[in-house]
Amino acid sequence: MRCLVWASLLIIGTVSATADDVVSVGFAKTDITPKVDPAGKAVWIAGYGMGRPALGVHDALYARAFVMKTGKAKVAMAILDLVGLQYPAVIKIRQKLEGYSYVLVASTHVHEAPDVIGMWGERLLKSGVDPDYIQLIIDQTAKAIEEADKNAVPAEAVYGTINNEELLR
Repeated sequence: MRCLVWASLLIIGTVSATADDVVSVGFAKTDITPKVDPAGKAVWIAGYGMGRPALGVHDALYARAFVMKTGKAKVAMAILDLVGLQYPAVIKIRQKLEGYSYVLVASTHVHEAPDVIGMWGERLLKSGVDPDYIQLIIDQTAKAIEEADKNAVPAEAVYGTINNEELLR
């Protein structure tokens, strides 16, 4: 998460700001776990080969969001527990949000989440993507970002340095 914070500082730092501008940050997460019913519609698992339907849920999947803003700019990052997410879905997430200088959407690249790419369906040349699940991801990710924005509180970023030969061998 520290890398995300520093990346946001770099992005938001490109917008002109004064020393008096307050930087606020907020975090949130929403559940993006699909409904799994082995007797119902298959949820195809991404990675490690085709034809792997989910038999249940071991761990919940989340969209985690981070928002950083000043009086002049606002950026957001969302990290999804998915193998990836296609660009058209990212565009739809961005379209649901207004007033952001930039919205970054990334994935943890987990190989035990639903197929959202289309490579791991029931068999070769049969996509495992469920359009209803993609819409859930879009809606829940935008919701997490909006919640992170509401949760934003004033923050201060600090760092330190040291010259110590013992630490730099």
